[in-house]
Amino acid sequence: MKVLTFEEEVIDGLLKNAAVGVVMRLESVRLQETQAKYLRNGLLPIEAVVDHNSRIEFPLQDHGIPSLSLELTKISLLRAMKVGTEVNVIGVVLHVGEVEAMSEKKRVAGKSGDGESESEEEDPKGERVRREVQLVDDSAHVVRVALWKGRATSMAVKRDSILLLKKVVIAAHGGISLNVYEKTKVDKDPKVAEGTSLKNCCNNLASNPQTFRHISSGYSAGSGLFTDIEPRSNVLTIPEVQKSNLGTGSRVDTFNVEGRIQVVDRNAVYEACRNTRCNKSIEKSPRDIEGHEDTSDDNRRFCYHLKLTIGQDRRRTIDVSVFTPLADKMLEEDATEVVKKRDHMPGQYDEVLGALLKTKWRFTIQARTQLWKNKWSGEWSRKLTYVVTGEEQLGEEEGEDEDEESREDVEGENGEDEVPEVFEEEGDSD
Repeated sequence: MKVLTFEEEVIDGLLKNAAVGVVMRLESVRLQETQAKYLRNGLLPIEAVVDHNSRIEFPLQDHGIPSLSLELTKISLLRAMKVGTEVNVIGVVLHVGEVEAMSEKKRVAGKSGDGESESEEEDPKGERVRREVQLVDDSAHVVRVALWKGRATSMAVKRDSILLLKKVVIAAHGGISLNVYEKTKVDKDPKVAEGTSLKNCCNNLASNPQTFRHISSGYSAGSGLFTDIEPRSNVLTIPEVQKSNLGTGSRVDTFNVEGRIQVVDRNAVYEACRNTRCNKSIEKSPRDIEGHEDTSDDNRRFCYHLKLTIGQDRRRTIDVSVFTPLADKMLEEDATEVVKKRDHMPGQYDEVLGALLKTKWRFTIQARTQLWKNKWSGEWSRKLTYVVTGEEQLGEEEGEDEDEESREDVEGENGEDEVPEVFEEEGDSD
């Protein structure tokens, strides 16, 4: 039941004495119906109003009332639960992502009851900010947790912190994730028994890098995936991917492949939004979100869109895209600095991109089919896309070696392997 008061003296007393698990005795309170918009799962439809005639007591003696327990849900169980369900989850932070900025007009989360706001009207020029945290519990399963607005920028969360999430919402964003919305309570490093035992357990699990399993199969640039979390431990071959239905129709699939980079498209950078939290292209259309309108030449900013062809040979390949910030790690050079080489020292620009050729990588890839409508012809188009969400460079002795059959497939008339190349395609980068 909800307890309300507008009396300053009562508020001060509650702030000093009220805490989770503490027993509070109320006398002479007024009961009233709870307005429909304030009703929540687990709350009575009536509330107690405390005024100057009421009495509140916090018993210090043994009252015989059992302590309150918080029903917690294991991360491993979230996979089977209904989207939009409110749950209580406790876990250890594995990773804290970057703050991302996006347009408010694209908000669709509220359709499934997992929105970060219930009553706000979307502003076509408004900005939303998000930070994603990777959380693990003693079930050895990992889930993405989305923090929004002020929590995304102000909450001091770091690796190995313990988070207790009360009434966090299950969302279906590329698998299963958790959404912290306005009414979710977040306790950092709570003084609870589950927190201490959980931290000890996860420290032991960390000694085996192949034990963690991710239930959030989807990807976001700010969250990413890691080499020590499954499904990166299992690898599909390129022919298996080509013959599969991964990413077709409405499917969004995440899987792993190993291969050499056979081709690097020379058109590898695009001009991005001036706001460092936003990597959207401004080459096709300017950004009209509040705080993203800067178009001055003094603050020009660029991001990567690497278009690679990967495989064990030139015939059995797939085309993949790698965006900032993963592309920055692969090339070990900032995109804005690389553009200077492209414009003034093209030879050095080609060397930066060419350094990737023939290198061997293990990629985590998200496959999905994009659907768009041509604004001129009105025709719909579909394209199966592969976007790299995690990367790990392999040494020559690591990964799957190409077999004799694949080597014969790529040998030219002179018995020499075909040489991969850097080439340039016409077209816009996104």
